[in-house]
Amino acid sequence: MTLTLYNTLTRKKEPFTTIEQRKEARKNKNFAESDRIRDQLKEQGIILVDQPGGVTTWHRS
Repeated sequence: MTLTLYNTLTRKKEPFTTIEQRKEARKNKNFAESDRIRDQLKEQGIILVDQPGGVTTWHRS
């Protein structure tokens, strides 16, 4: 699911794909779906960073 959010820091609209969907896919060991979501975001210039404790952050490339 792709949403457009308004970033109050940059005052721009930014694409955002539900990281929760990817987190759920990883939890269910559906790594193909998790990779697909990550790759889709990468094509949009968004890099996901998985951190310890199941936390995922993102930044623009």
